Amino acid sequence: MFKVILAIIVLGIAGCGHVKPTNIAQSNETELKPKIKECIKETGDKYNALSLVNIKGYYLGMPKCEFEKMYDGSISLVGQSVQIFNPKYINDKLSNLTIFIPSEKFYELQLAMVKKYPGIKCIESTIKNKMGANFNQVECSFLFEYGALKLIRYIDMNTSLLEMESNEYKKKRDLEKEKVINDI
Repeated sequence: MFKVILAIIVLGIAGCGHVKPTNIAQSNETELKPKIKECIKETGDKYNALSLVNIKGYYLGMPKCEFEKMYDGSISLVGQSVQIFNPKYINDKLSNLTIFIPSEKFYELQLAMVKKYPGIKCIESTIKNKMGANFNQVECSFLFEYGALKLIRYIDMNTSLLEMESNEYKKKRDLEKEKVINDI
């Protein structure tokens, strides 16, 4: 069952180049794609266009040197100081950004994402722990032309996951998984 219940306060739309994110609470997913295409047309650079979907100004395709200048060891999401876990790069451009947040902050973050990215889809399911207790799992995703934004309620009992991943990185990761499977 899909529910459109997700958006991110910490995510926003930025203009082309290195402009700070703006609030897009009034935007919808159909408005985002033309903005990306317009930005590419103006700049000829798909990576600047990718800044339209970002987490606190960090976007897929962001140059590694720019990321390193901007990141000082933590960022604030929904009032919580969090660290970015092991950012991944392809050709010195940000390709994967993973952030772990306390699971008690999940619904705040989910509500914020719904306001920022109304096209986000969420799937709810029931999961069990080793003791047999049931929990409501929520997995949300926002797919856009160059990648995906994901929010998962439980990766363990105390931790939620926010991730932004480029299509290029996903393809590379999938090929590596396939190689491992074929090596068994």
